[in-house]
Amino acid sequence: MKYNSNNYNEILKALDLPTYWENRLKSKAQKESELSLRMLDELGDNVQGTAISHKLYSENTSVRKHAKSIFMNLSSHDNFKFLNNDFDRDFNTLDEVRIHKALVSKAEEKPLPLLMRWVNIATNENYQSYLIREIAFFKQIDSAPQLVELYSKTNSSIVKNSIVETIGDLAYTEAISILIVDYDYADLSTQEVIIETLGKLGGTDALSFLTDLYYKTSNKERLVKLLQQIYKIDEARTTYTQIRTTAISEFEQKAFAYIELNQE
Repeated sequence: MKYNSNNYNEILKALDLPTYWENRLKSKAQKESELSLRMLDELGDNVQGTAISHKLYSENTSVRKHAKSIFMNLSSHDNFKFLNNDFDRDFNTLDEVRIHKALVSKAEEKPLPLLMRWVNIATNENYQSYLIREIAFFKQIDSAPQLVELYSKTNSSIVKNSIVETIGDLAYTEAISILIVDYDYADLSTQEVIIETLGKLGGTDALSFLTDLYYKTSNKERLVKLLQQIYKIDEARTTYTQIRTTAISEFEQKAFAYIELNQE
């Protein structure tokens, strides 16, 4: 059910709920602090960043990280400063969820700054990978050239995989030749992502490369994945039909039937 936001804000002011929860946040007890932070987070624009400032450097990791993620969503001139320094120690999935919530909220107000700024200075590969996925979510296509550059420099398969996935999500076709050249040098997990991304990007070069791979591949699981991407790219079904006519084994025949059944 929708509510009148003006009336809602007036009720909050009348009851002075922001002040109430700000005062409760002064408690040193972890449970009390976490509850107060959750409530202040729900109050959103009715709370100023200064309200939680004393918790931003708490010795309690959970409280500190929660406060940082909330700070990003509050009224402040430096909302994104805690994206520096890998956000915090022991970056985890809960941190991802909380930061994402804050970024979505800020993006509704105005365009986000390019997250590539923080990708470039991150040292934690999990945090770096997360930010790269957020670049895909917020469609920050202007970061694509820098992502390709980072792909060529990083030794982290986690980061490489996120970059390749994001390139696909951003439909950055300029990266096709780089992915094709690097394929043989990439580890198995990255090769799998490259195959899927080339299927997303499409084009004659991607189709030709995936077709060549198909004829060279003996791994059955990979054969199916290659066929799926070839089917996706080859809308005229010319190449796909040619491959189908050369299929001899029972497995290949079943693979073609499976793909066609699931693409209908």
